[in-house]
Amino acid sequence: MNSAPFAVHPKKDAAGNFLFFRPDLKHSPGEGRDPRVQLDKDPLAQQFPTDRQTGWFLFLAAFLLYLATMSWQAFPGPPTLALLAVLDPLAEPTTREAAWGWLMKGLAAPAPERIAAWSGLFSALCGAWSAALLGRLMMRTGYLIRNEPGRESFLREAQARRISGIAAGAYLAFSLPVWVASTRSMADTFNLWLLLVFAWFVSQYRHRGRRRHLFLAGALFGAGAAEYPTFLIFFPLAAFILLREIFRWQSLRSWRTHAALLGGLALGLALYPLIAYVYFKQMVLAGSYVAPLEALRQTLAAQFQMVTQVRFATGFLVIVAVPVVPWLTLFPLSSRSPWFYEWGQISVRALFAVGMLAVSFDLPFSPWRLMGFGYLMVIPYAILATCMGYVAGEFWILGEPQVMLDTDVFKRTVRRASSLFAAALPVAILGLGLFHWRAVDGRHGRLANEAVAEVLGRLDGRNILFTTGLLDESLNLAVTLQNSPVRVVSAPRTGSGPYLQRLAKRFAGEPWQEPLRQGDFGKFLDHLLMSDDGPGLIGIIDMPDVFREFGYLLPDGFLYRMETDPARIDLPALIEAQRPFWAWLLQMAERPVPEKNLMRPYQERIRLMASKVANNLAVLQLERGDETGGLDTLRTARKIYPDNWSVRMNLLELGRAQACPELPEWEKEWTEREDEMGGDRWALAVRYGYVWHARAWVRRGHVWALSGVPAIDEAFRRKPAISDEEDAANDNRAQVLDQAYLIWGQPARDDTYYRSQLVKDSRDVEALMAMARLSLRRNDPEAAEAFIAEAVSMGMDEKRALFDRAMLAYVRGETEEALRRLADLSVQTPGDLRVWMALVLLADETDPLGKEALKRLRGYAGAPLGVRLALGHVLMVRQQWAAAQNELDLAVQQDPRNVQAWEMMVILAQTRGNKPLLEAGLRALIGRNADHFMQYQNAGVDAYRKGNLAEAETSFRQGLMRQRDATLLNNLAHVVMERDGDLAEALKLIDEALLRQPGQAQMLSTRGAILVKLERYEEARKDLQESLRKQGRTANLLLLLAQTYEGLGDRTRALTLVRALAAQPGQMDDKQKELMETLLERLSAAPAAPPSKPAAEPRLREALARLDAALLKRPGDAELLGLRGEVLVELGRTAEARTALAESLRGQGRNVKRLILLAEASEKLGDRARALAVAKSLAAQPAQLDDAQKKRVKELLLRLR
Repeated sequence: MNSAPFAVHPKKDAAGNFLFFRPDLKHSPGEGRDPRVQLDKDPLAQQFPTDRQTGWFLFLAAFLLYLATMSWQAFPGPPTLALLAVLDPLAEPTTREAAWGWLMKGLAAPAPERIAAWSGLFSALCGAWSAALLGRLMMRTGYLIRNEPGRESFLREAQARRISGIAAGAYLAFSLPVWVASTRSMADTFNLWLLLVFAWFVSQYRHRGRRRHLFLAGALFGAGAAEYPTFLIFFPLAAFILLREIFRWQSLRSWRTHAALLGGLALGLALYPLIAYVYFKQMVLAGSYVAPLEALRQTLAAQFQMVTQVRFATGFLVIVAVPVVPWLTLFPLSSRSPWFYEWGQISVRALFAVGMLAVSFDLPFSPWRLMGFGYLMVIPYAILATCMGYVAGEFWILGEPQVMLDTDVFKRTVRRASSLFAAALPVAILGLGLFHWRAVDGRHGRLANEAVAEVLGRLDGRNILFTTGLLDESLNLAVTLQNSPVRVVSAPRTGSGPYLQRLAKRFAGEPWQEPLRQGDFGKFLDHLLMSDDGPGLIGIIDMPDVFREFGYLLPDGFLYRMETDPARIDLPALIEAQRPFWAWLLQMAERPVPEKNLMRPYQERIRLMASKVANNLAVLQLERGDETGGLDTLRTARKIYPDNWSVRMNLLELGRAQACPELPEWEKEWTEREDEMGGDRWALAVRYGYVWHARAWVRRGHVWALSGVPAIDEAFRRKPAISDEEDAANDNRAQVLDQAYLIWGQPARDDTYYRSQLVKDSRDVEALMAMARLSLRRNDPEAAEAFIAEAVSMGMDEKRALFDRAMLAYVRGETEEALRRLADLSVQTPGDLRVWMALVLLADETDPLGKEALKRLRGYAGAPLGVRLALGHVLMVRQQWAAAQNELDLAVQQDPRNVQAWEMMVILAQTRGNKPLLEAGLRALIGRNADHFMQYQNAGVDAYRKGNLAEAETSFRQGLMRQRDATLLNNLAHVVMERDGDLAEALKLIDEALLRQPGQAQMLSTRGAILVKLERYEEARKDLQESLRKQGRTANLLLLLAQTYEGLGDRTRALTLVRALAAQPGQMDDKQKELMETLLERLSAAPAAPPSKPAAEPRLREALARLDAALLKRPGDAELLGLRGEVLVELGRTAEARTALAESLRGQGRNVKRLILLAEASEKLGDRARALAVAKSLAAQPAQLDDAQKKRVKELLLRLR
């Protein structure tokens, strides 16, 4: 019986060319047995191993594999997100994978803390069952065998089906996405199992023709479509197969058959309205009502969106082509085997087999490589597994010995090679498992959970945790499962309105909830950090710069804890507390996670984060003079993460200072690897930690080292108060610079943006010049000069920096030099409006050049918005109201929505009493923000003018609930003072106002008035004199100064001021006149004789001279300095006394008497923060105080609070 006509002659067209795809899609009569023969009736199918035995083998092998690599704890990333979406009661309602979510809730009910393990086991069961199902399905796929076959041919075909099933099941089980999903808390294997069970019942109907199988197939497809939208992609193919099988069973006209299919489908699709109902209930509980039908519509829309959105993914066409092309080629479009010696068919299949193995070995075109962990593509790998199994079976069929056809050695070799290739494919797939083991192993997921436990364990009662994204989901899940009061705030998501709404629910009943409900995260942060309790409730992960200005940040483990009282910082104890944590990290560094494991990036980032915190702790040690301890901490930070660039720089700098033995090694490493830093050099503080002595690096030409300087240097905050002259010089610097650069009142980018630009392109001269201008605003001329020099070194024309150098001279206090440069520039570049604006701002009002600059700018028809806003402000300061209003009118014409312009317009209208303009300005502001704070300010001002102080106070407080505006704070402080309210609150309000708007004259006047009432005359004098210098002589200021000088005992100056006012009574209202007359009467009377101390003062001066002489011989002696401080206190030389006492305590340690004197001196000098810190440290150890000292400390705390 010759089978050659069907086997050995390749198909050719009329020209004799080989055709891979056959022209007709039909089988010739007698081409082989019918593949629909029920395999359970085939005697060979019952031989070992049967399809059921093979299925059990695949299931057990896969399940044991998954158990061995199971992540028994919540693996970070998508698995944790999936559990959070189900278990977090405040999570956003979702319709995705609803049935899986209900199952997880059921599993979590008995023991929520074990949900990761139970859900992982469930995933493993589904994954192993899917591998077994696919193997059994492939064993049901028959192969055509040659005509008139013998027993050996049937046996060969049965073997091919077994090889096919094992290869397909193993390929699926070992594929990266399925293996990952089967060992973690994910729904993907459950969805795959649904799809394969549907295919199983289709196969059952195909082989047996029973309607119950058709019903179950329809029900599973409907339920699967509701649960897993990818089912919808298979609808055309599923419909075609089912209709074809119904036709083959001659049931197209059977209504029962159609009823079974459609009834099952309807039953499965009933899951849609159930999901919609649950979604509706969740939305109602979340406070977002939607109608039931709208909930159903949103459910359907979300499902279809999930199907369509994947097409926008990177490499989508490749992902589609990789599984679809082999499937189309092998099944619908190609001739079925046997095609002995058809080399085109053989080559294509061999190529596909190698390609599918390459996909599984994670080559660049594999779906896993393209999509990664974020979107597991299990379906493409299931299709590839089907193709791989079928190819393995085909090659086994091809390897059947053909005695009559194998006429030479070559053909017999080809047969044997085909058999070997078919047998080798399962072996290669087994090698795939060994290859992927280390990459997929989920047991390393415990590292994330250990890190989370470490973070939560160090919060020490703090319940608000700000994070940057790395551990957010893991922290949230741990908090949810433990029912912890900790609230996790994810900084990268704070720009999302829905996220802030959900976050607001976690702060129910707390004063910080309202800003979150309004979607204003900045206001939330502001209110939290300005509150008394807020800083003590906060823990921070990896984002310290945002919080440095509000307190002292203590690096602790992965955390930064905020302390408002530096006296509570016990640095040695903190270092000791880190050692077990560092030991854990060093162990992690010695035994890292395998290179390709999904946990490796997390581990690297965890180590880097810990190294960064340790580096910052070392910098804190170095700032406090502990170089030995800092060096030890830096060495530890280097071991934790050797590639931390900030640690390298700090070790180099400290190594040079201490002549460390490792210095040559460190310098060599720096020289060899400096170029590897790349753009990261512009983000040192953010990515690697702070740089100690960054200025030294700048002086060596490395301006990028400034990216390692914290936003607010802790050492700077500990500096003593600057002098009145320095304070006056710095008052309006930032505003003047913004106005000179024509950017005032407009959105401006900060240094974070420009540093990110430099990370991308370190030669970006525009970004470098922007950094120079920002440095000028921060009063850092050295840094500005370095940035300008860097820009010039990158090829920028020096002429472009001339204006910036003029501003540099201004910031250095060299105003005359700045004006000289600007005068030259006005000739060289007369079209540069910045030059003329700077002249207006810096030149005296009477200077001809300043007058010329103002004239030019006002006459410039096309002046930009920045010019108009700055001119409006300048003219308002000069009280040229009409001209100012004209400039603001032009500004509003250019940008009708500019808030700065309208706010200035409202202030101008309030000052001039222009009610129509005031109403127009408020309408414009309220039009942009219906709850704008200015309307409350205006209402408060109206009430104040009418004498209704209570109503004014209420309005100002309402305004502050919406915006912590400096003017509102000032107004409320003033009203509280006038109502004889809580002066401590009033002082706190005005301090905050001046923190927001330093040096503002009216606010200084308000604080001076409050300090006068508190009888803190020396502090009041400074504020009032500064206010007088800025805003000129007013009746109110002169009266306050007169009271101040009276309180200080300088009756002569007080009387002079009162008499000057009496000579001009027209400047005062009735209330002021009454106060003036009272003062005049009191000051004109003969003063009471002051207590004399003729003997004490000479004695004290003599003692001071002796102490000074002794200090020349023993400079820095702590005891001598302490005695000197005590003498200076007696002499009333408070500032010198504080300096001497502070130096004495640094060298001597704790001395209760001198600590009390230091706190009292700090209070007198206005340094309330330092005074309060010292007083609290004394109160914390009452056993060291005698009764008199306890009384003094108690009185001091009462005054300061």
